Amino acid sequence: MAIREDVSCFPCDLSLRPNPRRKKAVPIYRLPSNLNPFQQRMYEHLAGYKINVLGISQPGEHKGHAYDVILPHDGHPDGNFRNIYEPIRQSVRQYLERPGIQAHIFFGHLASSQAACFNLFWPILHSGYRTDILKALNSNIAHVTGYEFEYVNRVADHLGEGRGRGASRDVGTDVDLAIFYEDAQGRPCAWLIEHKLTEDEFTHCGGAKSKGRTDRHKCEPVSAVRDNPDLCYYHSANGFRYWALTKAPDSVYDLSPVGTDEPCPFKGSLCQLWRNQLMARAMETAGGYHRVDFSVVYPNDNSDLWELDSPVAGKDHAGQAHRKILKGELADRFRPLSTETVLAAAQGSQKRDDALVPWLAWYEEKYGLRPSVAAIESPKAATGNK
Repeated sequence: MAIREDVSCFPCDLSLRPNPRRKKAVPIYRLPSNLNPFQQRMYEHLAGYKINVLGISQPGEHKGHAYDVILPHDGHPDGNFRNIYEPIRQSVRQYLERPGIQAHIFFGHLASSQAACFNLFWPILHSGYRTDILKALNSNIAHVTGYEFEYVNRVADHLGEGRGRGASRDVGTDVDLAIFYEDAQGRPCAWLIEHKLTEDEFTHCGGAKSKGRTDRHKCEPVSAVRDNPDLCYYHSANGFRYWALTKAPDSVYDLSPVGTDEPCPFKGSLCQLWRNQLMARAMETAGGYHRVDFSVVYPNDNSDLWELDSPVAGKDHAGQAHRKILKGELADRFRPLSTETVLAAAQGSQKRDDALVPWLAWYEEKYGLRPSVAAIESPKAATGNK
């Protein structure tokens, strides 16, 4: 049960076209035809990087169509790992060859969020100043003790995904990165991070559209589902503990802002945030971690990511809606961060760590994203501003 897609879209309808919003001539790349403005800019930038920097003019293919944002199967020894910053390429490759973890199927797409996550966080986590950098992003950190990409808690099945029809711990809810640290009192804590690049939404509820649904499974009104979780396919058919954890006395959620006649708030884009936040809270309440936060890291201009198909608790912005249904004293466990914020924190340590200087320049060259103090002060998606 995958919880997210790696790239924004793979439509079959392609067009070779310039960007009509620009007056001056631009290169014509083989790109999908239904991209939103942010995706269009990013895909054009990545296609230019592939051709002009990597020197790869041959397109990659998907379902028989050629794309300039996909690496080709051209026999190069680095293959899809050309998508990774060269100084860390071999280390990332070895990491992904370990048991229980692997590169995603679209790792060779220049907009792969998995590859972008490694490119953003691996140099920071291997810097001698990683604690200083990450503390600038999360003030609870006193000392970073470890990390794990594609993190799934295989010790404790907090969400109940290791039982029920078709469930497996190896393919349950995960996060792109878990950072482990000690706070100022020496208490073990964790920080779960979901990384996005060009995705235009979070993963929706698979149970709401499962072929195994029967007449007993209903997603609305939320008051009925809350009172009788057996109406939820995930709960009754799969035995997942999402609703049990949501209704628990120590839950991170308070659904009172959601109208009683509204559909389940977790049917759409909030589903992924729900499951990741439940995972964080369960790790915290089960013991072993004093505090577990959850963050989404995203490019500041990717506002489409946060748009809900239908309002939840009066909000049509996923970040605002999600925060509104968190209990007040626990709302700070959810902390969206822009990619530019992360880069700005790293930039603050580049004078002490020379390895960060070329990496920051390369990251901007590849993704067109640069450190921004303004992003730290007021990231668009976190506030809902566009």
